Amino acid sequence: MDFSSMLRPEFRCACGQIHRCDTRAIYVGKNALSKLPEYLSGYKRLLVVSDLNTRAACGEAAVKILTENGFEVREACFPQIEHVEPDEEAIAFLEARMDERIEAVVGVGGGVINDLTKYLAHAHGVPNLYVCTAPSMDGIATNTSVLTQKGLKFTIPQQVPRWIIADIDVLCSAPMVCIRAGLGDVLGKYSALSDWKLAKLLTGEALCEPVYNWVDEGLRAVAENIDGCMRREPEAIGILAESLILIGVAAGYVLVSRPGSGAEHLLAHYFEIYGQVHHEPYFSHGENVGHCSLIVERLRKRLLTEDPAAFAHRFDREKWEAGLRRRFPAMADDIIAMQDKAGTHEDHVCSIVEAWPEIRAILSETPGPEVLGDQLRRAGFDPADFRALYGEENIRAGVRYCNDMKVKHTLIQVIEDAGLLERYAAEIEI
Repeated sequence: MDFSSMLRPEFRCACGQIHRCDTRAIYVGKNALSKLPEYLSGYKRLLVVSDLNTRAACGEAAVKILTENGFEVREACFPQIEHVEPDEEAIAFLEARMDERIEAVVGVGGGVINDLTKYLAHAHGVPNLYVCTAPSMDGIATNTSVLTQKGLKFTIPQQVPRWIIADIDVLCSAPMVCIRAGLGDVLGKYSALSDWKLAKLLTGEALCEPVYNWVDEGLRAVAENIDGCMRREPEAIGILAESLILIGVAAGYVLVSRPGSGAEHLLAHYFEIYGQVHHEPYFSHGENVGHCSLIVERLRKRLLTEDPAAFAHRFDREKWEAGLRRRFPAMADDIIAMQDKAGTHEDHVCSIVEAWPEIRAILSETPGPEVLGDQLRRAGFDPADFRALYGEENIRAGVRYCNDMKVKHTLIQVIEDAGLLERYAAEIEI
């Protein structure tokens, strides 16, 4: 993929908005680390961030190349072999290794390392370069970081990586769980793009058609190469990586996460936050998105069968608050205050009924649970694994309460506004 036409500092789009992209170069190919000295020319003192896994994958090689080319390199390697949580403790770990002499930050790793290095570079006003070690997530080129603060996930504006490189050999050698996560994250875009259209229709949120089409094209390219990705074929893995990067550039253009995130992400975030709060295991983000996208697709197609004459506001505040306090006791007050301020649970039935023909048309565009389920199966997703890890009761609770994790209009909001969320959560096939 030729990214050069997308990497423009600022331009007026056909959608009427002025878009900008502060990423100067993207390289996905062989011998990607050889680009490091070229891209970082002019920045002598560097902080290289990795964890034990990604340092072994190519972080050590990156440090060697930089050192041999005259750069002064300090390392910040997280000692975890397992998941690094992008929380206050991780930020403190990096801040302790950062000083005013550092001129640029290099992140080597997956999504968490990318989020943390974006945060660190933005906080200190220095550029950052990202070395992708696995095709596992779509936040590579975004101008945001997903960080955990007081147990809640927040999407926080940051600066985009100025340079992005991804070595095909390294990507093909990534653990299969990472490849599967990347596939799950991309296949979740059926839901995200559908929700973007719903938000435009029902809230007037801006939608950029060129950006929408870029993401849709990337999604379809990946869907056609699922089997090749599972065989670790370089061309297919390259398409997956490029599509993941493209989605991030697209999100940066419109300054919101809409191109890559909808109801499937809200549900995925529910399980991730629940796992953190209750110290229980949870899937990687991309795996969660893949599993959750199938549940959301079932919800979407079920809503298509409803008669809008039966829609009615059925919000039980007392029951809602009690459920939140059971699941997120330390965060419930903050969640309640956030949703009250947004007016999430007010009566919006009339707007749903009035727009029902247009809503039905949008809901009809996605491929359906049979097609999506087959794509996910070929990507290594088994719904039985999802049920076994989270349990039926908590999955149903996730459907009911995921809409409260953030303020974002998605399919779940439409279902709640129609007065159907409690019933759907209790009855939906999982």
